[in-house]
Amino acid sequence: MAVTRLLRIKETQGSNKASHLKKNIFYICQAGKTGNGLWIGGNAGRTPEVIYQTMVENKKTWGKEDGSQAFHYMLSFPPDCGIDEATAFQVAEEFCRELLGDDFYYAFAVHNDRKHMHVHITFDSVSKTDGLKFHSPKGDWKNRIQPVTDRLCEKYHLPTLEYDEDRRGRNYGEWKQTKQMEKGEYYRWSDIIRDDIDEAIAHSDSYDSFLAYLQKDGYTVTRNGKFLSLLPNGAGRSWTSGSRN
Repeated sequence: MAVTRLLRIKETQGSNKASHLKKNIFYICQAGKTGNGLWIGGNAGRTPEVIYQTMVENKKTWGKEDGSQAFHYMLSFPPDCGIDEATAFQVAEEFCRELLGDDFYYAFAVHNDRKHMHVHITFDSVSKTDGLKFHSPKGDWKNRIQPVTDRLCEKYHLPTLEYDEDRRGRNYGEWKQTKQMEKGEYYRWSDIIRDDIDEAIAHSDSYDSFLAYLQKDGYTVTRNGKFLSLLPNGAGRSWTSGSRN
């Protein structure tokens, strides 16, 4: 079975908030796993140093160095499906272009050091065109991503990619090592909203500017008496302050 993992790279506590992002990028770009860098692609650069610096500078440009740093997707194919490095590279490139377009910086790396060919995709959490953050809530695989992977798998005669949230990586050999290196977690809207609220507070000097910052970040904000309702861009429902949602 081909497996897909969807992870979020959190802000690091300490002086370098992008430390987990840096570890992730240097991990996926290891020479021994990518044919000495031959199978690294994307629009953020071809070396880990350049990729990391590109994403960090983009966050600085938009004043969004806090909160989620990036997203990390993994596409893993079974050993007997006949895929080679060049095909995996092409699948990753087309996947990124269709999902992200020219709005986000991304890098991908084909790893050929295991029997199962697999691809790591890391992309910036902040859009390089409008500064808005990328939101990928629980359930995003079925609603937005699976149609893209299904078309690509059919195009290149590959087995359909599946996302199995409950197994949490048991069918993916590198999951534990990757998780330890990047401290990634499965997406939860509550985590994403908390990140965005913390970022808005850090960049606001009043309650009104706080609300304006969230609205600029794609939130629909509704006041209902003493309660505040927040609907993130892409979410199916809103979250209300003071509730247990």
